[in-house]
Amino acid sequence: MSISRRIWTLGIIPLAALALMAPARPDFARKPGFRIELDGVSLGSWSKVSGLEVRIEVLEFREGSDPNAIPRKLPGRTTFANVTLERGYVNQSFFEAWIGQVREGAPGFRKNLSLVILDRSGAEAARYNLFNCWPASWELKTPDGKGGDVVMEEVVLAVEGFEKV
Repeated sequence: MSISRRIWTLGIIPLAALALMAPARPDFARKPGFRIELDGVSLGSWSKVSGLEVRIEVLEFREGSDPNAIPRKLPGRTTFANVTLERGYVNQSFFEAWIGQVREGAPGFRKNLSLVILDRSGAEAARYNLFNCWPASWELKTPDGKGGDVVMEEVVLAVEGFEKV
């Protein structure tokens, strides 16, 4: 075996061994799927989720009476954005009935849900628990008639808080 071939082989084998020893991680570069659960029961899969967001208001103040003092910043009120779910329409959904409960002001319309992020193999990659949710809107989006489009269902959930599990 030539010297250059031996050096190349010695360089590649340790790299391959390191790659095999690396912990498995979810592949988010591929198109993931999402599942919504209520008390551990799936409410269906979703193709798009957006709005899982937390914002903390920034409060500024100056110490003392010096107008040139550098302002200090403190965390203020925390708010959570609405979460939007979208998927192909699959007959009457749980969300259509749920929004009816909200419209009627039925007791217990707020529910705790889990948003499960799936990797490309369909296994759970991450989970977020969403607290005191209720559907703020439900929309059936129809295709434009050019062919090949799917009727889509969109649900916007009001969320009072979330945590990653």
